[in-house]
Amino acid sequence: MLELRKTHPFQPSKWANFLRLLVKGCLIFLLALIGWIGFIFLQQKSHSEPDQVYIMGTVGSYIFLFLFLVLLFYFIFSFFALRQQAERLKRKFYIFVVFYLITSPLVLLSFDNYLLVTTKGIQYNSFFSVEGEPLKEWKQIEKLVLDYEVKQIPTQTSDDLRLRYILYFRDGSTVDLNHLNSPLYKRSEFITIHRVLLKYKVPIQIIRPLPNTFKDQSSFIYKLFHHQYQPSS
Repeated sequence: MLELRKTHPFQPSKWANFLRLLVKGCLIFLLALIGWIGFIFLQQKSHSEPDQVYIMGTVGSYIFLFLFLVLLFYFIFSFFALRQQAERLKRKFYIFVVFYLITSPLVLLSFDNYLLVTTKGIQYNSFFSVEGEPLKEWKQIEKLVLDYEVKQIPTQTSDDLRLRYILYFRDGSTVDLNHLNSPLYKRSEFITIHRVLLKYKVPIQIIRPLPNTFKDQSSFIYKLFHHQYQPSS
């Protein structure tokens, strides 16, 4: 006679493993977040100036740093979990060494990838700027060029355009402040920089007017192209 065994829909061991992984993942995320905030704080304290108007790193650098910290804490937790498994621990350590040797120099480059605006001038260090760019005074700026790329036709609102906001310096160098890895994130930050440029009478060149179909007169881009912003005090 066959013996019927009662089956359970939930297996405690699998749920325990899932909860353990969930707690581990949340802890890694939290530690990475704390380290990420600390990195931004140290970056701004290290590069700040008494008369600064604006200082901030770039999107790409901050995303890379957060991913680096997540992987770093993942390896640390893995070392702890494998402390009694010598062979697996050794292989994991070799992978960590390769990871660290490749990414740690990029972390240093991320630390120096920022935009600084002061009452004296502007300094922008790109990601691969090893030595760092000097602060350039306002009189060294030849002009600000305003242009745009059309993303959608008909072009009616600012969402249908991508602003080109480029500084040209007298030494021939340029800085695009609205590229994909821009250190400016919000409209208010662009307005702050723009009002400072107006204050120091930086010439503004508009490559072409906005399309006739553009009707959003309250938008940031419309006000830029129609000179509706006032210099900062």
